[in-house]
Amino acid sequence: MKDIQKYIADCKGIQPVKIMVTYDSYPKVKNAIGDPSIQNYKIIVDEYQELLDAAIYRDKAVKNLLNELKGVRNVTFVSATPIAFAYRPDELKALKEYKIVWKDNVKIMPIPIETDSPISLVIR
Repeated sequence: MKDIQKYIADCKGIQPVKIMVTYDSYPKVKNAIGDPSIQNYKIIVDEYQELLDAAIYRDKAVKNLLNELKGVRNVTFVSATPIAFAYRPDELKALKEYKIVWKDNVKIMPIPIETDSPISLVIR
């Protein structure tokens, strides 16, 4: 938890605070941070397609998440698995959708970087 608080402190005044969560971890992260300014952070909800699956058997959890995120100014839902528009939860149907189309000849090559402090490197 101290790492997250340090990250938030390091970001303030320099760059936006970005917090990545899954649909079921946001309430836990929000409570752990305990910072009311979480509403000004950039929240990225990964594995967006899991919302669809969870809505079938955890409808209340999904509705609670979407309700909690209403006050957050910048929320992005990301997924490598597309969701057909007809199956999206009603609360998300008004959101704009962006699709990344990769060219066939694009190759992504990871560049290994040796560091003693990966967190500091990523923050920079």
